Amino acid sequence: MEEGRSGKMTLAVERMEVPSLLVARIADRGLPFGGTWTYEITPIAGGTRVRITEDGEIYNPLFRFMARFIFGYEGTIASYMAALEKRFPPDVSSQK
Repeated sequence: MEEGRSGKMTLAVERMEVPSLLVARIADRGLPFGGTWTYEITPIAGGTRVRITEDGEIYNPLFRFMARFIFGYEGTIASYMAALEKRFPPDVSSQK
């Protein structure tokens, strides 16, 4: 169960390769959107790289219009990455 701007939604794990890959699908069929989120974790010198890919679908035409022209497609991932960075701040000394 995940809680976000759209409320609570159920996620189903489609694929998991511990510790580097997780593919989760939105399992709630009653939502106006669906799709998968792929989380890839890669060790790099001095830290870890996190890559999140959203492969989304928006079923409702009005909601699709609003996503495209009003609140954008990147908002959910941007807020998720900001929360992740707040929880695990980057070590800027290792990026030199």
